[in-house]
Formats: sequence, structure tokens, C-alpha cells
Amino acid sequence: MKHFQLPFPSLVVLILGWQLFATEALAQWSHGPNVNNPISTATDHQSFPAIASDGAGGAIIAWGDRRAVYANAIYAQSVNAEGVVRWATDGVPISTEPTSQVPIIVSDGTGGAIIAWVQTPENYDIYAQRVNSVGEVQWTANGIPICLAFNGSQLPAIVSDGAGGAIITWEDIRDGTDYNIYAQRIDSAGVVQWTTNGVPISAARRYQNFPTIASDDAGGAIITWQDLRDTTGITGADIYAQRVNAAGVVQWTADGVPISTATFTQGFPKIASDGVGGALVTWSDYRNGADLDVYAQRVNAAGVVQWTANGVAICKEPNNQFPIIVGDGAGGAIIAWTDYRGSGASPQVYAQRVNDAGVVQWMINGVAISTALNSGSCDMISDGAGGAIIAWQDSRNGGDTLFTDIYSQKVNASGAVQWIANGVSISTALHSQFFPKMVNNSAGGAIITWNDLRNDPNYEDIYAQQIDSSGNLGGPVTEVKNRTVAPIEFALQQNYPNPFNPATTISFNLPSKSFVSLKVFNALGEEVSVLLSEVLPAGTYAPQWNAENLASGVYFYRLQAGNLVETRNLLLLR
Repeated sequence: MKHFQLPFPSLVVLILGWQLFATEALAQWSHGPNVNNPISTATDHQSFPAIASDGAGGAIIAWGDRRAVYANAIYAQSVNAEGVVRWATDGVPISTEPTSQVPIIVSDGTGGAIIAWVQTPENYDIYAQRVNSVGEVQWTANGIPICLAFNGSQLPAIVSDGAGGAIITWEDIRDGTDYNIYAQRIDSAGVVQWTTNGVPISAARRYQNFPTIASDDAGGAIITWQDLRDTTGITGADIYAQRVNAAGVVQWTADGVPISTATFTQGFPKIASDGVGGALVTWSDYRNGADLDVYAQRVNAAGVVQWTANGVAICKEPNNQFPIIVGDGAGGAIIAWTDYRGSGASPQVYAQRVNDAGVVQWMINGVAISTALNSGSCDMISDGAGGAIIAWQDSRNGGDTLFTDIYSQKVNASGAVQWIANGVSISTALHSQFFPKMVNNSAGGAIITWNDLRNDPNYEDIYAQQIDSSGNLGGPVTEVKNRTVAPIEFALQQNYPNPFNPATTISFNLPSKSFVSLKVFNALGEEVSVLLSEVLPAGTYAPQWNAENLASGVYFYRLQAGNLVETRNLLLLR
């Protein structure tokens, strides 16, 4: 075992300093796609994260949690604009009922959030909880009931009411036969505002499914769904919508206005506000009888559709497409979709902008966002300047769908991609990262969160990453990359992140060709890892150290290049 000498007083000072200032040292977003920022690495599964802005450049993330084995709970964590997790390690409990399901979330407008979920198994009930900016739940322990109607509710969606509360919609089978659409408003104090168990948005016959919701910019909401009222079987679904005001009174035709009643099936609608009291709706459409295309429609505040009857075509490429939507800030929308054009075997990501008059603005059938292997499961936010930022999972590095990573791309208002072809690497850590969700970081960039298997291929954790408006992870480029221009002087950087668990990046500048030795030692001076021992040309380097099998504590890394030697410390926290 190799050792190097460290004066005992220096060691004491370092350890005490880390203990006192560990929280402040975490104030950093990762700059490397193999590192990222852990949100929760508790035991067992943490999965299906949902994310909302904290209004100050950070985010609040909620997820389903099984740290108490085989018991589902809801936890949440806040991460600020600098990348500091602000609440208890691995999150604060929102509901510890053992049958809480996948959460949905919306900002409360004061730095906290409202989180809702389905509670099982006796009935599929809906509950909600508010958590403030310091991680304190504000309402009754384990949540306020939103709907306790018999038989059950499922697939809730949520939007802010603009006054510190929220409006929640869901599909509901209280009559024991048909799924209908209901909604409820809850105020900032946790008091439901409308009829007990919600007001009917559509009680038409047969099934109304997959509701999504957007603000009407007046304290109410517009809700859209897939509707089977005019069919006798599973085929032939249509798209309907309804507006409900702040008082819980539906504003349009009873049971909703038709958005598209084209032949065959239209399904899986998504919705965005148009900014003037109406909404933009997109969906997958089977009207050609062969595969699912993308169509869209705009409906105004009075419930009148504004574009061609049954919607305008956004993409009619062969095979199937599944869209999502955001407003473009000018009455139109940007629509992105998972696209199976070509062979249909490997999905890609495409996008299109449609203006307020229903005219597509970019290349027919959309611009390519990612054509990498198996690109899909995408999410999207507005960039605040008429464009959008899109995140997705793909398996370009794994060769099949068993191993996926997270990538992101920005597309401007003219349809030009702004970052590197096929997107910036957000997370390429060990094993798989999947199901990204994202929110604007209030500076033209995004915070992205996802399910992550890097620590154990059998158990998900929750990680997050910030990307700025220029496509730099963690903000303006401060991470070290290999460069063709030699650095002016020898320099060893502080590792990042620090503290870390279990991996960190150690960057250094090498002004001339040298034999380089980079080693890590424990607090006793024992060598625990050799990262480099070779001749390197002049340049800037950023090797990663993974301390997965080591105990928490202070470690030291020593860089020797020729006659130059420098040592720094780092802290592993588990």
C-alpha cells in the first residue's frame, strides 16, 4: 500500500471544514453528462419524477418512492438555480400512505408546489398536498382528498389556478359503466372550491379518456380528452374539449365541443394555452386508416374552433407519430413528436411550428430534432423566444432499447436547431436514464429530471441536470474539455461535483507534453486509485473517478507532471 505524508493538523482542519461547509459546497450544477446532480438515491425504487418551477430559476421535483419496500409513497425535493438541493437528503415525504401512485405537480406561485396523485387500492381516489419553499407540507398529513367517488378515478392532470391553488382533472368511472371527465379546484389553503368529488366536465356516454389541461388565463381551465361517445366499439374515438371557469361552471356546450370528429380514431390529445383565453390542441390521428399522423386545432375562449374543420395536418409521414405541445408565445404552438417514419423500427424526434392562423411554419412534416437510435419519450418547454427546448431518451450509446441516455436540443422560432446535431448529452451515466421531464430555468435554459439506474441496474434513482440557453451543462462553459490550443500554465482544478457520490471529475491543464501521474489517496495517505500513469500531449483533461466501493470521507488527489506536483482534497458523501 502506497502512502504520502499529510500533516495531521491540516487533515483535522480539512475534515472539520468539510463537515461545516458541506452544504455550501454542493452549490453547483454538474458540468458533465456522466456526473449530474442526485435528487434522491434512497434505497429501492424512486421513479416517475414530475417537475415544476420554483419561480427563482430552480425546480421542485416529486416522485413515486418505495424506500419502504413494496410500499409506494410520494416524496419531493427542491433544487435551486445553483444546483443546491434545499430540503432533507433524498427528499421530504408528501404522502407516506403505502399505496400512493405516480405524482403530478404544479408551482404554487410562492416558491412551493401543489402535488397530486392517485391513491389505491380500495378505490382509485385522488389526493393533493401543498409543500412550501422550505419543504414543509401545508395541508393535512398525507394530503387533502380531491375525489373519493365510488369505483375510482385515474390519470389526473393539473394546472395552476393563478391564485396559489390548482385545478385538477381526471377520468372517472363513478357510475360503474362509463369513464367520464371530472375536475376540481383546490385553493392555497387546501380547501376544495367546487362540488364534492368534482364537477362533470363531460358525462357523455361511453368512454372519455386521457384528459389534459391548460389554463384559460382567467382562473379557470380548458380540458381536452379522447372521446368515444359516437362509437360502438374501441375504434372511432374523437377529440373534445371544455372550458370551466374559476367558479367551476362549464362555459361551452354540455359535455364539450368537438375538436376533431374525423373518420377512424383520434387519440392521446395534448393541450397548451394560446395566451388569450383559448387553447391549442394536438393529437395522434388515424383518419388515413393506415397509421397515426399528427394534427392540431385551435379553440378560442368561446369554444369556437379557429382552423380547418377537424384540424390541420402537422405530420403525415408513414408509420406512427405521438405528439406533445407548447405555446410559441404568439398564439401558435410548437409541436414535437416521437416519429416512426422510415422503417418504423427505430423512433426519432421531429418538431413543427404552427402559427396562430393554423399555417405550419417549418419544413413539411417537421424538422429533425434527433435521428439517433431509438429517440423517444420526449418532453418539451418553451424557450421564451418563440422556440423550444426538447429532451428525450435514446439508445445511441447502448445499441438497443435496453440502455438509454438523456439528450436535449433547442430549436429556434425559424425551425433551426441551435445545439450540436442530434442533441447535447444530458446524462450518459452507467446503465440507463429514461423518462425525462423538464421545466424552464427562468434564463432561457432548462432543468431536466429523469429515472436513473446508474447506481444499481435494478433500482431507479432520481437525478437532474441544468442546461443553459447555449447548450452548456450547468451554465456557461466552465467544464474542462480537450483542446487543440495548449494551456498557458500547469493547473489542477478542484474536482466537480464536490462533495460527490459516487463519481466526480478531476480536470487539469497540461502546458507541454509530459509523463502524467494522477492518483487518489485516502485520509491515511494510502493509495486507493490510479487514474493516469502515461505520457500525454499538451492539452486540458477531465478524467472521472468513481468511488463506488469506497467509504464516505476525505480523499486526496495528487497530479504529477514532470517536476510539477499539486495535491487537492475531495469529499465522498454517502
